[in-house]
Amino acid sequence: MSFLSGAVLSFSLFSLRGVIFTSVVSTPPEIFEDVMKYSGVIAFDVFFNYLALTYTTLLQSVGDTRRPAIVNVVAVGVNVVFDPFFVLGIGPFPRLGVVGAALTDVMGKMISIGALTYVLRRSYPELRIRFTKEIDVEWTRLVLRVGLPILTLGLMNGFAFLVQLRLVNVLGIIVATSFSIGFVIMDIVDAALWGLSGAPAIMVGQSLGAGDRKRAREVAFKAAFLIFGLMVLGACILYPIRRRVVDVFADTPSILNETELFLATLLPTLPLFGLFVSGMFTGRGSGHTLFPTSVGILRLWGVRLGLGYFLAFTFGMGALGVWVAISLSNVVGGFISILWVKYGNWAEPVVKKNPA
Repeated sequence: MSFLSGAVLSFSLFSLRGVIFTSVVSTPPEIFEDVMKYSGVIAFDVFFNYLALTYTTLLQSVGDTRRPAIVNVVAVGVNVVFDPFFVLGIGPFPRLGVVGAALTDVMGKMISIGALTYVLRRSYPELRIRFTKEIDVEWTRLVLRVGLPILTLGLMNGFAFLVQLRLVNVLGIIVATSFSIGFVIMDIVDAALWGLSGAPAIMVGQSLGAGDRKRAREVAFKAAFLIFGLMVLGACILYPIRRRVVDVFADTPSILNETELFLATLLPTLPLFGLFVSGMFTGRGSGHTLFPTSVGILRLWGVRLGLGYFLAFTFGMGALGVWVAISLSNVVGGFISILWVKYGNWAEPVVKKNPA
């Protein structure tokens, strides 16, 4: 299923990227050609990413989180090392610009797939990865019950991001560039956040599998506040030096000022975004994915996009209205998620044990 889904979406992105980046996203003309080149190569990265995530998820589900992390570090390291050579054309390598950046991403995914395949075959020969027609109704029903909300959220996230890009691009090249730079910086924080949240999800699933609901709740709640505290620390460190960080990515004063405003608005709400992600991973670990998906859709479409449009255009706040709406979406998602983690019924197991 991962192979087929990745192949379809990869082909769709490659074939439809012209329509996506004109009619849907309204890419500024100054960067349209580079966007088309980059997306043409990154479409293959989408396919390889589906395969790499399949192997990573299998290993994490049996508690092996160390080796996938090591493989990912190696793959990212290769990406980082080769980026300057391919992008800037250092030494014998041609200057490929954004195409070079995309190519190193693809290289990293291929390295991950090869290494993870080796780990699975060597250490877990009972986990046989192959194509099969042996998919029964009960398995399909359970996978759809747990996975369909996650798939829905993923698709809604994707469409929401496209609409968000269109909203930002309409406001001009300065705002669009500031948005891109701001989210590059935020992605660094997100990477740590998603890694931290994945471990409690595994622990929640294993606790429920052992019939220990009390421990599952304790793990989820303590993990949420640990992540909250770490996000507070990260925001406190990053906030005072935000302009220096932005200065690494841009030197135009107007872009510097707009990106600094973006970070100044968003950074204080990072801890609450951490609570939202904790709630989402608690749902994934327990198999109760519908409620976190609903919260995710609300914060994206209701607050980030709906409120963002009204603040930016109806109330004439421009880019600041978009930044405020993104921040408020973190606040709404965080508060609702932590209440659900504390008081929700997610500790009811979705997989019933067969009688002995």
